[in-house]
Amino acid sequence: MATKSVTFQSKDLGEDTKLLLCFVSPTPDLFVRRFPIAWKVATLSGKGFSSFTATYVNAPSFCVAQVDPKSKIVTTGNYVPMQAGQETTLHAEQNVRPPVFYFSDPTSIGGDIIKVTNASGQTVDMGVGFISNLDHPSETVDTTTVIRDVTNGSTVNGDFAPVIRAYVGLDIKENEILGKQIQHYQPVWQADVLNLEKHTTVIITREDVGTKPKPEVPAPAPAPVHKVVIPEIKAEGKKPEVQVKFGAAIVPEQKPVAAPVVKPEVKVEEQRAFGAVLAFSNHETVVPGVKEIAEHLIAKHYDVKFTHTVSTNPLQPPSLIDGSVRLQSESTNATLDLNLPHGVSLKNAEEELIAIITKLPPIFKEKPQITSRYGSKKISSGKNFTYWVTVNAASKDWEFAPKQAEVKAKTVPSSSGNFLSPMNGVPHTKNRPLSRKSSAVNLNGSVA
Repeated sequence: MATKSVTFQSKDLGEDTKLLLCFVSPTPDLFVRRFPIAWKVATLSGKGFSSFTATYVNAPSFCVAQVDPKSKIVTTGNYVPMQAGQETTLHAEQNVRPPVFYFSDPTSIGGDIIKVTNASGQTVDMGVGFISNLDHPSETVDTTTVIRDVTNGSTVNGDFAPVIRAYVGLDIKENEILGKQIQHYQPVWQADVLNLEKHTTVIITREDVGTKPKPEVPAPAPAPVHKVVIPEIKAEGKKPEVQVKFGAAIVPEQKPVAAPVVKPEVKVEEQRAFGAVLAFSNHETVVPGVKEIAEHLIAKHYDVKFTHTVSTNPLQPPSLIDGSVRLQSESTNATLDLNLPHGVSLKNAEEELIAIITKLPPIFKEKPQITSRYGSKKISSGKNFTYWVTVNAASKDWEFAPKQAEVKAKTVPSSSGNFLSPMNGVPHTKNRPLSRKSSAVNLNGSVA
């Protein structure tokens, strides 16, 4: 079965820096009941050279995930190897205490997804991941995603898009569940592992804030190096340990050929923002209504800002009703400002908002109405300054959906090339029967 390894290298970063790797699958229930896990966490030394290698194996699996309620650390329990187009059922042997979970032998259902049905009689947390060294004594399971509170009788899909992301400077432990605040941090590097070479090297460099990078002089006949400049880390929630700029250089495994290769610079796609004013039937439904809407938008990778006007009458004191203080004036309007995900047009954002409002639960008998909407796009930015322009809703630009964000890359002349061909198809794992007496084991192994 296919494996992909990524090696992260650094030199003289100035400070010890944490490197976090995780897989993020853009599913509708992301950060609602499906959460990524800190797959690998390593520390890159501030002095001298550092190197860390992580390996992905295309061998999917389900497991019973054991989540520590305080630390949110995930431990892998009993598990089952899967193949694309298979389903399995989770059972529990009730004549022992505590009950022992076990999976049925997978059966074929066709297609390219994997499914699991919880028939254990209990609500469990289910893990999705992959297996290394299948059917060998050194077999280990890497859980990359946890699905919380899977009730008895329910079925979940093992949706897994192997998009690996690398973050630096975050105070997070290995195997810890990642909350939605991770979306506020900028990864220093990301890639679909299925599109990577068998062996890939990513070079992490540090660039002091406020200084200009020195011009680079290409060395004779080097390997192609894709330089990526990463913006300064800014986020809400936990403060990054290192407030610096980082760069990443991707060095794929190659074989030498004679012809030099030069690639032009690629323009960076501008950011887009959509805003709307919502009118609610009464002020008591504004906050719960916006919360309901925002949860759906955040799950689809929108950044949401909510503005609500609340004020008291300056001429009269607040009134006391049932012993509580009530405000004299509270607006029934809410303003939503959305930073759009890549590949989403302003029109898409407007339609998405309308669809969410239409599907609000019955508690909102009178749906909020969009009284106005507006859009803008960022043209340029500099230190402490950004330049945005408005977008006319009647223009074609309103319907324009930018392609997936591209980094500004530069490839130096090289006498190397001939990349390894990417993986074709989805290799399957090998099934094996599981004993009902299998006990829960922590199978999180380190990656060489």
